[in-house]
Amino acid sequence: MVNEFQQQIYNAFLKASRKGQPFQYRKNFENISSSIEYYLIKLEMFFKQFPHINLNDYFQSPYEVLDKDGYYDLKFYNTLKAKSCYSIYIKDKRLNNDITLEEIKNSLNFVNNFCVKNNIKFKDYIVYKNKNYVFLKHLKENKIHIFILFGFPMFEKIINQIDNETLHFLFGDLFDNLNKLRTNFYNSQYKELIRKAIEKLS
Repeated sequence: MVNEFQQQIYNAFLKASRKGQPFQYRKNFENISSSIEYYLIKLEMFFKQFPHINLNDYFQSPYEVLDKDGYYDLKFYNTLKAKSCYSIYIKDKRLNNDITLEEIKNSLNFVNNFCVKNNIKFKDYIVYKNKNYVFLKHLKENKIHIFILFGFPMFEKIINQIDNETLHFLFGDLFDNLNKLRTNFYNSQYKELIRKAIEKLS
C-alpha cells in the first residue's frame, strides 16, 4: 500500500522525468508494481532521515548535473551517484544567481519565525549561537538562501572568523568562492529588497 508521502515522492519523480513537458500527477496507486513500491519505501526512509532535502530539487538534479536528455529511474535515485548530483546541484544554485522571490520570502519567514520562537531580535539572528552559529545549520539544511545572509551587515565578518575546516566540513569549497557569492548578491535584482526587508524586520 503506497502511503501519501510515497505518492508525493513518486509525483515529484514523475514531474522531473517529464523535463518541463505537460504531465498529470498520478492519483491511482492501486496497481503500482512491487519494484516501484520497494524503491519508494527506500526513498521515503532517505527523505525522512534528511527532511531538509527538497523533493523537486533532488529529482531534478541529475538532469542538470549529468544529462538533460537522459532518463533516471527510481532505482537510480537510491544510489550514491544521485545523492552526489543533488549536492553538486545545490552548490551550483548557491554559487549562481539562482533565486526566486518565493525563496526570498520563505527564507525571511523562516528566520523571522525562528527569532520569534527563540525570543531574539531579528537583527541578532546572524550572531545567534547554539554551539555554532545557527545560520550555518539553517543554510546547510536549505532552510535559508545564502543571499539572505549577505543582507546582514555582520555576515562576512563572521564568516571570515570561522575556521576553514568547519566551513569545508559543512559546505565543501562553497565559501572559497566568497567573492563570487558577494558579486552575485550585489548584482541580484533582489539585493535592495532583501536589505530593506531585513531592516524593517529588525
